[in-house]
Amino acid sequence: MSNDEKYDIEEGDVVLTKANSQATVFWPDSSTTHLGEDTKMIIDTMKVSDDYSKIQLEARLEKGKVWSNIVRTLYPESYVRFRLPDQKLVAGVR
Repeated sequence: MSNDEKYDIEEGDVVLTKANSQATVFWPDSSTTHLGEDTKMIIDTMKVSDDYSKIQLEARLEKGKVWSNIVRTLYPESYVRFRLPDQKLVAGVR
């Protein structure tokens, strides 16, 4: 992809970046996930109700780095999950 290319994503999609590239996923609730270079992320679940009372976002990081900004309060039936590879795991939450 070149700069400013945009695509709709859906469950099951794979987002890949190569060397010297990056991408941003804009989730339906306006949260974002930035992918660093050489990253592979699979979108497993992407469900957001119209009133944002139920947000279910789940992705699997196969390799690389991601940074996410979650912008909504999560209600009891909501979740945001990132499954990470088992080896050399580093995670931080702020």
